[in-house]
Parts: sequence; structure tokens; C-alpha cells
Amino acid sequence: MAFRMPGRSFRIKAFKIAFAIAAIVLIWRLNIINATTIGRIFAQPLAAALAVLTLAIGIQLSVVRWYILLKVHGQAVSLGRLTNIVFTSYFLGSTTFGTLGVDALRLYYIGQERHDSVGQAYLSIAADRMIGLFGLIAAGAIFFAWDYNEVVRHGEMKYLALLSLLIGAGLVLVTILIAIFDRFVAPILQRVRPFARLRTHFNLLVHYYSNAPGSIGLCIAVSIAIQFFNLASLLILAEAILNPSLSFSQLGLAGVMTTIANQVPFTAGGLAIGETLFSYLCRLMDPVNVTSDYGSIVFLQRLAALVAVSPGLVFFMLSGKRRLDVQ
Repeated sequence: MAFRMPGRSFRIKAFKIAFAIAAIVLIWRLNIINATTIGRIFAQPLAAALAVLTLAIGIQLSVVRWYILLKVHGQAVSLGRLTNIVFTSYFLGSTTFGTLGVDALRLYYIGQERHDSVGQAYLSIAADRMIGLFGLIAAGAIFFAWDYNEVVRHGEMKYLALLSLLIGAGLVLVTILIAIFDRFVAPILQRVRPFARLRTHFNLLVHYYSNAPGSIGLCIAVSIAIQFFNLASLLILAEAILNPSLSFSQLGLAGVMTTIANQVPFTAGGLAIGETLFSYLCRLMDPVNVTSDYGSIVFLQRLAALVAVSPGLVFFMLSGKRRLDVQ
């Protein structure tokens, strides 16, 4: 039997798994995560269950947000079916280290559901991501304002908060550009050939969302609620394993900045980046009492998130069984 070289897809997955293991070993050796600290959660089963529950609620709210956006596009996909798609996509995207991200999986499953709605789903996912980031920045601004005097005592935190503010300002600018797109932006892009497709996408976004301000406002409110549920899980885990000296608003602000950093696609889900940044930010705000292993909180939240999306495995197996039954 001839030996076959592994395919490109297999090599990419193997590289990602090896890189993830190396990242975990690195932050463990640097004491950014600590096995003893993480193990304390076993003495707090109620806290662990609450952390998983709050994450699951946040994911379910993201289903509601996507449902609203699809309705704006005139796409009638049931809330139950979208729950199936989102949990399955989150589970596969979080566990397989595949080349397809969560959003690509969502697009794929919608395409399987409604072959004529892939373009609409693509636009709704793009809007979903933008509104989600807007909600994240808004949550960070609330935490920053709540504990302003304490946070600004640390010079580095002021600069990091300013960076987050600039990201928020960029989102507002994008919103303004969309609002004035037809009159001012589209004629400019029309003259630049490489931007023709971008112009088409923006035209469609303007067409759908300019007539649905109520739905967009509701989605923004849902996004802020999602971030508070996600950050609630972080605070629950922090209290359970470390009894932190930082206030809830300080931990929340560090959590928001960590979530933003996790979007940078250097590692799968920002693995090691999030843990390192969270530990660094917490030590900036309280260098006396905060230990380097505060990254354990973020790592433990990753594990809780895997449990929260585990229904996606059930949905995936059931959908596979239904395909076999049809065949």
C-alpha cells in the first residue's frame, strides 16, 4: 500500500493544534495560568455552573440578534433553527481548529437551509459583527465611566482606554459613512475600480438598514446585554478562584479590552493573547495585590465557553443523522 502524504488541510490543522499547545505551555511556564488556581473551581461547582449559564445566555442572545438582522433582510429562518446553527458553528469553530471560522460555518449552514439566501446571510453576518463590536465598546465605556477616578490613576490604562475609544469612534465613523453613502461616498468609490464590490456591499447595507433604525437600535441593546452576560461569567470565575482585590468595573474593563484583543487572529480565539493581556491589565491597576496568574480566569472562561457551546455537538450529530435518514 503506497504511503500518502497528508493533505494541506491536515497539515494546517496539525500546525494549529501544535501552536495552541505551545501557547498554553508558554503561558503556564510564565505563570500567567496556574493549574492550582484553575483547580479551585472544583470546590465551587455552583459558580462554575453559573459561569456556563451566563455564557450560554449570551450566545442565545446573539441568536436573537442575528434573527432580527435576518428579518430585516426578509429572511424567515426560525429562531429554533438559528439556535441550532449558531451553537453548532460555535462548537465546531471552537474545537476543530479548522480553516473555517465560526462566521463561515454560519454562512455555510444558512446556505444549506436556503440556497437563495447566502448573499443576504453574508450581509447580516457582517452587520452582526459590527453591531457586536459596537456593543462591546459601549460596555467598556460604561465600565470606564463607572470607575473613572480609579482607572485613570494608572497612566497606561488611560492610553489603553483611549485606544478603545478610538476604535469606538471608528465604528461611529463607519456608521456615518453608511448613512451618507449614496450621496457622498458611492460616487467616490465608483471612480476607483478595485472598490466596486465594496461599493455594492455598502449599497446593499444602506438599502436594508437605513429603513430599519428600530431593529438596529434593538440589536445594539442586545449586544450590550450580551457583553454584560459574558463579563458576568468572568467576574463569577474571578470571585470563585482568586477573590480579586479589583472592583467589578475594573475587572469588567480589563475583560472588554481582552475580548477586543481576542479578535486578533494570531492564535485560535486569541489563545494566550487574552490571558496575557488580562493579567497585564489587572496588574497595572493593582500591582501590589494582583498576581501574574490572573490569566487563569480567562483560560477558565474559555473552558466554560466550551461547555456552554456543547449543545452544538448534539445538534451536529442529530443533523448528521437526519442527512443519513434522508439518503
